[in-house]
This record gives sequence, structure tokens and C-alpha cells, in this order.
Amino acid sequence: MRINTNWFLCYKTLNNLFAGLSLGAIIAIYAPLDPKIFSIGGIILAIGSMLIALIYSKIINVKCFFFVTIAVEIIVFSAALLFLINPAAVYVAGAVYFCYQLTFLFGSYLVRSETLFLSEINTLTKLDSLKQIGYLIGLATSLIYYEISDAEKLIEIWRLHFAMIVAQTLTIVSALKAFESDAKNHAPQSITL
Repeated sequence: MRINTNWFLCYKTLNNLFAGLSLGAIIAIYAPLDPKIFSIGGIILAIGSMLIALIYSKIINVKCFFFVTIAVEIIVFSAALLFLINPAAVYVAGAVYFCYQLTFLFGSYLVRSETLFLSEINTLTKLDSLKQIGYLIGLATSLIYYEISDAEKLIEIWRLHFAMIVAQTLTIVSALKAFESDAKNHAPQSITL
């Protein structure tokens, strides 16, 4: 398995566009949660991240990177979908928080892998620039949306989740295209009889 750099750059741009779209919504979704949950979640996140770091020698490879990347993106998609289904439920706020914490657990691993597998300076420059461009587009889009919307806060966030679902679907598709199997790379170009 190898990484298709162009598709990976597209994936990270869309990934950060989603992050920009979701920032304000996530803060509002978490509002009903007891503040102690954030401390407990942070402690679990720190311990979990340390445990994952202890197994880097086994999991920092392109195949694991692919599976963790796709799993994280599917979890994020599921959290957005869950909110669309039942936006007013307190348990949904807890479930969304849990989903995001689960994805943050692999944050350091994903960044380390990304840097190791896309190690050329020019590629890293493009990667970090495109991440910020995606993030800025997401933030600006959500800001404009909130400025022109006159709905109640929960309804605004619920409506924004439709755009988030589209963005996350595109993120997953581009992530799938960013990883190519070795069989595809070694397939014969033509067969002569």
C-alpha cells in the first residue's frame, strides 16, 4: 500500500474544511454536558495517547495509517449523523463528545505518520498550507452562514450539519483514494499474446 500524494492533499484540505465548519457547532453541542466530563475525557485522552505511542513501532506503517485514517473519518461522520437524527438529546451531546475524543486519541499517531510518509519538505509545505486553507474556508463558510441565518441556535447547527455531512462524505472518499494498494501499482499495463 502506498500514499497518492495529490489525493492525500485533497483529503487533508477537505478534512480541515469539515473541522472549520464544525468548530462553532461542536462548542454549542457540548453545552449541556457537565464540565467534569471534559476533565475526565482529557485524562483518558492523555493516557490513551501515551499507550498508543508505546506501540508506534508496530502501528506506524502505511496499512495501519490507512485503517486508522478511515476509522477516524467514519467515526466523525457517525457523530455528525447522530446529531442530525436527534439534535436535542443530552445523550447525543455525550455521544458526540465521546466520538470526537476517540478520534483525538489517534491525533498524535496520525500526525507522526503523516510526517514520516510525506517527508519531502515541499509536500509538507503544501500539506500544511492546504490544511489551513481548508480550515479557513470552513470557518468563513460557517461564519457567513451564522450571520445570515435567523433561526434558533439549535436549528442553525442542525441545518449546518447537512453541509458537514456532505463535506465529511467527500473527506472519506478522498481518504480512500489517497491510499493505493500495491497490487494496483504493479498491475501489468498491457498483456501481449
